[in-house]
Amino acid sequence: MQFVSTGVVVAVLALVAVLARRERRDGFPEDPERPSYRMPRAYPAVFRVCAAGFLLGAAFCAYTLYRGNPTAAGALPVILGAAALCLLLAAYYSRWRLEVDGDGVHLRRMLLPDRDVPWGSLDAVGVAPSHTLDDYDVITLVSGGRRALSVQRGSLGGGASPELLLDAARRRGVPVASPLELPPGLSPWGPARRWYEGLPGWRRGLVALVSIVVFSAVFLLLVVLLMR
Repeated sequence: MQFVSTGVVVAVLALVAVLARRERRDGFPEDPERPSYRMPRAYPAVFRVCAAGFLLGAAFCAYTLYRGNPTAAGALPVILGAAALCLLLAAYYSRWRLEVDGDGVHLRRMLLPDRDVPWGSLDAVGVAPSHTLDDYDVITLVSGGRRALSVQRGSLGGGASPELLLDAARRRGVPVASPLELPPGLSPWGPARRWYEGLPGWRRGLVALVSIVVFSAVFLLLVVLLMR
């Protein structure tokens, strides 16, 4: 059983690597003025593989139940539910689209509402720096002084460069900068987040550690009070 689990993990990692290479090699935008993005192929593929694994487990549970093992009756609905959830997530990631045109930025997705951000209502674009890479990580569109749309850079697959989205905003006079550099009225971050992100790295770690300790102490105190 351990050998099978290890083989499944290795197969999933190999699938992710192959799809990532194909993503970089095959996808090129047809029109740089109208870039279109979708989730990387690895996202839905991984959930399809997981769904297949859960379905195999469900088939095994059904077989053992047929053979007279009553303990499989409780596990079968849970495994089928997990398989259905994986298939739902795979469909969601497959249909996720972010499109840029002359009207604005449009997000199309399954189950959740679509979002449209016209250029005329766009106040600023915040590009949050990554804490692990020497680049930005999150792109946030600010409209009406509030966060209208936020996407991870790693979610923008399909071959079009994320820079095309930022260039489209710059051409229309929309400020594009780090949330720390944007004015408070245009930044997607509130005062507390701006203060925290402006700290040096070791101070951010210290604040996070103190917050965890305080939260743990308060949680433990509540548990003790409830058990009295």
